Amino acid sequence: MDFNSEQTLKEVNVSQFTDTWDLRRDNLWPPKKCMDINCAFGYTTRHFLLPELHPNSTLLGVDSLEKMIDHARAKYKTDERIDFETFDIQTKNLPHNYIAQYDHIFSFPTLHSRNNNIEQKR
Repeated sequence: MDFNSEQTLKEVNVSQFTDTWDLRRDNLWPPKKCMDINCAFGYTTRHFLLPELHPNSTLLGVDSLEKMIDHARAKYKTDERIDFETFDIQTKNLPHNYIAQYDHIFSFPTLHSRNNNIEQKR
């Protein structure tokens, strides 16, 4: 997979949100424990979400594709506030370490990709 073209696509998709969506800092401060679902290779997680969070907040990016998470870790695991894990949110057995552990959960592409899956099954 060519992550450079994926990054360009992600930047275009995120810019659609950043132009119209205002992160409300009052909701993201004081420090929070946050998760970014379907973080792909971590671009949005690192460059859009993390800078908006309180300096003592933590952010976990999760994606079902191990290659994406490996790339995100290699490229963006330079800040102790951010981490990445392989995790499929469509599991029927949610691991206990994810239940009621996060103050905020972000998910830019989830509804879009979920709708694509539903359309493919029709």
